[in-house]
Formats: sequence, structure tokens, C-alpha cells
Amino acid sequence: MRNGLRAPIAVSLPPAGEAGNGQLIAGGNAVPLERVHVTATHVHFELRGEGVFDGTIAGDSMAGTVSGATSGSFVLLRQEDQTGPYFLKP
Repeated sequence: MRNGLRAPIAVSLPPAGEAGNGQLIAGGNAVPLERVHVTATHVHFELRGEGVFDGTIAGDSMAGTVSGATSGSFVLLRQEDQTGPYFLKP
């Protein structure tokens, strides 16, 4: 939820331990993520002008905090196929 509005988003990240780029997809727009680091239990990525996301991965979910220009928390759930992006938890 941002500014009181809830909108679906997806975050696509490289597999744990592999270098790669990520992206945030919202409203049909894809925005590249910066400084993406993923391990089996931790995720870090930055979204230019929005903030720094740090979280933990447990099973099919990812949760953590956002700091910077935007602050708060986030919870994302992995889609069914286990290799695709995480989606904002309803």
C-alpha cells in the first residue's frame, strides 16, 4: 500500500547466489532494481528514488523493511511455479 492505495506489484529477482538484475513490475511498467543481492534466506535490493529493501526469505514468502525516501514494511508471496516473481501479499 502506498499513499493509502493498494496496487498489485511483482518483484522478479535472480536465483539465490547468482548475479543478475531484478525488476519491479507495477501497473504494466517494469522498473529495474539496483544492488540486488539474494541468498537462501536474505534479500536486498534498491529502487531508485523509492528506497532500500532488506528482508528475509522463508519458504514462499519474503518480508522486510523499506528505508530511504519511502519507509515501511513489505510482504511478498512467490507465485505458484517457484521460479517466477514474488507478488504483494493481499
